[in-house]
Amino acid sequence: MTKPRHVPHWLHALFMRIKEPRSTRLAFFCIYLILVLGGSSAFTSPPASIGNTLGAAMTILWGVFFIAGGILGASSVLRGSWWVERVGLFCSSTAFAMYAVVITFLQIQQAGPYLMQLCIIAVALTTLTLRWTQIRRYAYDPEG
Repeated sequence: MTKPRHVPHWLHALFMRIKEPRSTRLAFFCIYLILVLGGSSAFTSPPASIGNTLGAAMTILWGVFFIAGGILGASSVLRGSWWVERVGLFCSSTAFAMYAVVITFLQIQQAGPYLMQLCIIAVALTTLTLRWTQIRRYAYDPEG
């Protein structure tokens, strides 16, 4: 692969160190970073509706699952350490499942506008499941 003209050499070299398929791995790296950001927000200042429903300890645990899942996923996806990424997927999926339970409870209890949040959670869980199906067979990337 030749280096594009307007890309700095160091950035191209860094990009080339990512194992194939690079676009998929970069996309999941970004997803994991977003999970760390969201988990940090949930940990430090959770939404009142979630905090009131889950309670303080479970809300902190919810944030920790997002943070741990994001850190484990981001630290392993680019290099192909799939056993670490699977642990991150488990943590992230657990956090999303907790979120789905709370939002479902709020939807039933208050009949509020929570259906869109449930749909976004379902998309996130489906995306994480798709990644799990890609990496479930091996501890490490067999091509790496």
